[in-house]
Amino acid sequence: MFRRFDGNTSEVAEAHLLTLRRAARRLDEPVVWAGEFSAAASLAFLRPAVLGERGSLSTPSQRARERLLSAIAMHDDLAAVEVVLTALDSSQTKELRESTVFWVSQVGGAEGLQRLLDVARNDTATEVRMQSIFWLGQVAGERATADLANIAEDDPNTEVRQSAVFALSQSEDDAAIEALIGIVRSHDNREVVKSALFWLGQSGDPRAVELFEQLIFGGR
Repeated sequence: MFRRFDGNTSEVAEAHLLTLRRAARRLDEPVVWAGEFSAAASLAFLRPAVLGERGSLSTPSQRARERLLSAIAMHDDLAAVEVVLTALDSSQTKELRESTVFWVSQVGGAEGLQRLLDVARNDTATEVRMQSIFWLGQVAGERATADLANIAEDDPNTEVRQSAVFALSQSEDDAAIEALIGIVRSHDNREVVKSALFWLGQSGDPRAVELFEQLIFGGR
């Protein structure tokens, strides 16, 4: 982790995840090797900058916060997972929460998946909800199918519903196809039904073929 400090404010202006060789090629300023930190010391140093807490490091740069969060997530330490989960709190900026979703899906374990479900249902920002739904579809499998189906069926936001439909289409859970078929048969939102039909058509699943035959020749 290489940090460039603003000489006027002593705040971090940029943060880069680089090797020494890459740093020598990419940074236009001298690089000072400050030695190695233990995982605990490293997290204690980086945490305040990411979460906006008082501490040894602070930065107003959103881009730097996101890069520092990436550095934290790469620590093989339970304390790092706690910081990543905390970065998903509603008190953090929308931009940080949106970036955090990916790392929660990668390192958060079962608790992380539950947090993503909570965010998918309740976050105040549509973009954060949609990002959570996407990664649930990628990593949660059958653990998220029922929740994604409920979001696709009942959420008041059409964009969020369509995100849930897409996430179901990407799931490897066999029940996800049945959930999409159920949406086509019973949903009252035309845009959501169109999305479900499109992704069912892409699936190549025999159940989807049967559905299309029924719709074409026998109605819903």
